[in-house]
Amino acid sequence: MKKIALTLAGVAAAAALLPGSALADDADLAGTVATWSLKVTGPAQALQKINANTTTAQALKASNRLAAVAGKGAAAIARETPSTKNGTQLKVLAGSAFADFAQAGKLLASAIRDVQAGRTGATVTAKVNRAIRLATEGGTLLKRASKIIPKLI
Repeated sequence: MKKIALTLAGVAAAAALLPGSALADDADLAGTVATWSLKVTGPAQALQKINANTTTAQALKASNRLAAVAGKGAAAIARETPSTKNGTQLKVLAGSAFADFAQAGKLLASAIRDVQAGRTGATVTAKVNRAIRLATEGGTLLKRASKIIPKLI
């Protein structure tokens, strides 16, 4: 009876080390990345629709929304524990992408508040340009991350 218990314990321990078990954490991570990618799409599209008819209040709301959603996405991804090299790479890429999106939203909001306060010029332009670079880089990182997801599920 003791041998059977030890054997079962050994099998259970070995099963925990098998790739199928390890991939469960990566699948959770992939799901989190996919979920937050969908959630951040709306705020990102709202910013893309800003035009000459958009008020500064509307633009500020859209910028703050992007920063908030992307920040929550980055935090959710940071809480995940990858179990493979691909999972770790996904976490780094996606986490960096969402951090970039959050920072871009914050910079845009800051630039809009500057405009509302009557400040214009090089400072505002620099913030907007930096936000665009961050959002572009975030998009590139998220695209790279999305290519990893099929390997994990």
